[in-house]
Amino acid sequence: MSSSSPFQRGTEQDAELGVPLLEDEHYDETSWPSFPDIWQEILKQSKLALPLGVNLIVNYSITTISLTFNSHLGTQAVAAASLASATYWMFGKLLVQSLCGALDTRASQAYGSGAYDAIGVIFQRCVLFMLAHCIPITFVQLAVPELLKLAGEDAELCRLASAYALRLLPSLYLEALSRPLNRVLIAQRIAAPQMAISMVVAGVHVFANIFFIHTLGFGFLGAAYAICLASLNNTLLTAGYIIVAGMQDRVWGQPTWDAFKRWGEFARLAYSSCFMKVAESWAFGMIVLLAGLMPDPDRSVASASITFNAYGITYMVFLAQSIAVSTRVGNELGAGRPRAARTAAAAGVTVTPLLWAVIAVILAEPHLQRLVLLLYLDGSDPVLWRSLSRLLLIVAVVELFDGLQTTLGGVVQGSGKQQRGALINVVAFYIFALPLAAFLGFYCQWDVTGLFAGMGMGPFVQSILYGLLVLRLDWKKESNKAAELAGREEAEVLIRRLSESMSAAERLLTNGSLDNMQVGCVNVAAARVLQSSPGEWRESSSEQGQS
Repeated sequence: MSSSSPFQRGTEQDAELGVPLLEDEHYDETSWPSFPDIWQEILKQSKLALPLGVNLIVNYSITTISLTFNSHLGTQAVAAASLASATYWMFGKLLVQSLCGALDTRASQAYGSGAYDAIGVIFQRCVLFMLAHCIPITFVQLAVPELLKLAGEDAELCRLASAYALRLLPSLYLEALSRPLNRVLIAQRIAAPQMAISMVVAGVHVFANIFFIHTLGFGFLGAAYAICLASLNNTLLTAGYIIVAGMQDRVWGQPTWDAFKRWGEFARLAYSSCFMKVAESWAFGMIVLLAGLMPDPDRSVASASITFNAYGITYMVFLAQSIAVSTRVGNELGAGRPRAARTAAAAGVTVTPLLWAVIAVILAEPHLQRLVLLLYLDGSDPVLWRSLSRLLLIVAVVELFDGLQTTLGGVVQGSGKQQRGALINVVAFYIFALPLAAFLGFYCQWDVTGLFAGMGMGPFVQSILYGLLVLRLDWKKESNKAAELAGREEAEVLIRRLSESMSAAERLLTNGSLDNMQVGCVNVAAARVLQSSPGEWRESSSEQGQS
């Protein structure tokens, strides 16, 4: 067994995954991928999905760890922290993260097409775009607790939640840096380093909660400070890895004004990605808000929020698979291999039911379920315990369809079809799931159990509509489009560099460092490159490297 570090293994994984498994010499749109091809693709995706899954679960557990510490401070403390965490997630962090969806698509396609110079420009554009949106999102975040009070939420609960949410705001801006750093590495099929970093951050987070809550005496507000520190640590360690690995040029590149160009195209994809994710997540987040309107709001909110948190952790498994599928689909489309992209989609769908079976056993088997509940409760509230036990059984069933739609959503994102995905999510949750949840929860008086039972309709409808969308994809057309977009981005970078080189050559001529013949050679070479296509640039560079 290799003794290399997780960071070194990340680079090795990048090189290993860079070799295509499939070629499209005999591409047939109507033929289904063979089992050997699907099996090879499953193995390839697992090398990306496994470290991704650990990374996502550990990162998601940051909030869970803080809620666990707050649960020992009383029901009101955990209810306030839960409500603040839910609103911060719904109206803050989720919005910022979702805007990164444009980078997920474009960076993976650029990497697949070999347009490495374009990746840094895409990264810079994404960071600037996200930071610009953090400002209005901050004002929204500050206003949410007051709006909840006007909507009928308990006044004291809103006051405590507002104080908690205010202290979470620094992590919002850090997210605008750490998210693109993480995702641009994933687009290049690197996930092991992020896994190691997340485990270090989570370990520090445990002691940070003790320090802020108990040592400094900040009480339940100390958990918010600990979350901000975790965000800072994650950002610094990820950036540190990139620098140590010498990957700066493949991540953020050189500062360039090109990052301020083509914002319209980037915004259309980013907003579609954001709306696609927000439409679904807001629907589930509304369950926590609706729970606050029920009798015994503290217990109802705590029950709904804890269930939502547990649901989120299990969802991370499917999300890891979805990101792996999205990356593979984007890479292969950018590389001009539609058959390989289609096989990546088929492999992801094949694995999903197997992942669900494992999760369902953990949530439904009594002894394992008890271990899950002990992460959130100390057993002092038997009513809350029984409620959560029923809710976890519902989650176990819903996760089958949620896992399937999440994987299919990765295919949609990898192919750049977020606009259609957003429309599907609106239909699934706001026409079907939420009305049914409200009916079961309030009219039928099933309380929080009815809310989550009704929400199961959303993933069911998503699975059907996403499946139809993927089945109707024109893979050849999407492959041509992805390669064209990546080539156009790379063309702008190369044109700028050539212009700078030509200007520098003319300055050297003026200074007497070059003669007219040398400058003429530079200009002729530049003109030949400018008249060729991006694919010819890479082919020419490859031939020169071999010679």
